[in-house]
Amino acid sequence: MAPKQGSRRLNNAGKGSIHSHINPEIDSELFRYVFDWKSFLQTVRGKDVPLLKNHQQFQQAIYVYGCPRSGTTITSRLIGQSEEIADLKNEFTTALILCGAIKHELVKRRYCLQTTYLHERYQELTQLNEDAKIVWLIRNPYSVIWSMLYHWPKYALNDLYDCCGKAQNSNHYDRDTSQLEKACFSYLGKNIQLQECLRKLGSKRVFILDYDQLILQKELSLSDLFRFLGVPYRQQYGQILNNTSLEKQFHLTSRERATINVLCLESYVRILKRHEMHDKAA
Repeated sequence: MAPKQGSRRLNNAGKGSIHSHINPEIDSELFRYVFDWKSFLQTVRGKDVPLLKNHQQFQQAIYVYGCPRSGTTITSRLIGQSEEIADLKNEFTTALILCGAIKHELVKRRYCLQTTYLHERYQELTQLNEDAKIVWLIRNPYSVIWSMLYHWPKYALNDLYDCCGKAQNSNHYDRDTSQLEKACFSYLGKNIQLQECLRKLGSKRVFILDYDQLILQKELSLSDLFRFLGVPYRQQYGQILNNTSLEKQFHLTSRERATINVLCLESYVRILKRHEMHDKAA
């Protein structure tokens, strides 16, 4: 699940202001006004700065990606419980380190890096070290879109739509596009990204993790995931999962569900079939 991108200032890069940790080799002017996700989106990601510029520093890294509100955050925490994995614990910190804004002293472990924020720059995932692995979250559109509408800042959804959803909307010049429609088109855009990355990287480097299946068949899903990562799995890892997250899809109105059925259901079914094919090929 993507981080809740509120207006609060995040300061997880270390003690004191993040600006005291700015890498002197990068353009400090570019990062002068980066305090939170909103300022990051407006400055760093809006420029030509590679968002995964420092990826070569992280050997055998695990990148967790997918549509926001799909379970990427909890999945990163799950993987990070392993003693063999280093987890930065905050996606904002991860973003600053990977783009080279701040320095990070590496530990001698593999890193789990949550990168949901890449959005339209997702193709940087195809340029990672060959030893890198990607865990891609999928989830039913009802839960995802309900969470986008009711548990996410409006600016974050608008940004996601501009980056990933607008191209899927044949009427994208229509200013009357609703937030519900923006969420649906963004969901479609993320599914297209998955199909493209699978074509380029294959199932040996990309693991599709169905969040709903993860909740309903915890042991099976986690054992498959950790086998793909080449990391020992322990049953206690799954204790942080909560099946109440499945209830979100039932909070939608009939009108909202009808819109999602028209715009997203076919894409979701297609992704599920691709997931089944991916499992057989893995």
